[in-house]
Amino acid sequence: MGPSIICNLSDIFDSLNTLNLKLQDGDSNIIYHQDAITAYTEKLQLWKRKILAFNYSCFPKLFAITEEGCFKEILDEIDIKNKISNHLQHLTDKFKRYFPDSCNNIIYRLAIDPFHVDIDMLPDTLQDQALEIKNDSAAQYDFEKMDKAQFWVKSTKIVFTFFKHLFVRKSVFSSCSNKNKVQKLTSHC
Repeated sequence: MGPSIICNLSDIFDSLNTLNLKLQDGDSNIIYHQDAITAYTEKLQLWKRKILAFNYSCFPKLFAITEEGCFKEILDEIDIKNKISNHLQHLTDKFKRYFPDSCNNIIYRLAIDPFHVDIDMLPDTLQDQALEIKNDSAAQYDFEKMDKAQFWVKSTKIVFTFFKHLFVRKSVFSSCSNKNKVQKLTSHC
């Protein structure tokens, strides 16, 4: 393994470490996590496009060795460019497999902006409550001024139905008795 690959791997691990630290932040939530992961996978694709154009600026350590004349010829080789490009594509594919894009999910869109979601696309159990929040000017003011997690804690009108829907739909508990327990639990809220 040549110095160019080692430098590239070091840069990749630095970027993964930065992402890891973002995901471990104590004040983060699932929306923040999804945004960070989506941004990272888009960065991987940007880096791939740059590498294919022989632009190594996105990788500081790799870029540093491009300034040294003895490594310049090695980096100009198509094989190195293709290896790095393939590795970036492989990382992107793995991230998309482990962290499916939920941004297109209507429930996710409701969570990130309940005032611009298509109510007709929501499950029937959420539509009435989503309309109440969507047309609540005080809630809209709070949403603009508050952290999303704080907003949803304050807006308990929809939050329990919202989580009940997510839990029942995605739960590992698939039996009817467990779904009934969840419905009883959330109906008291």
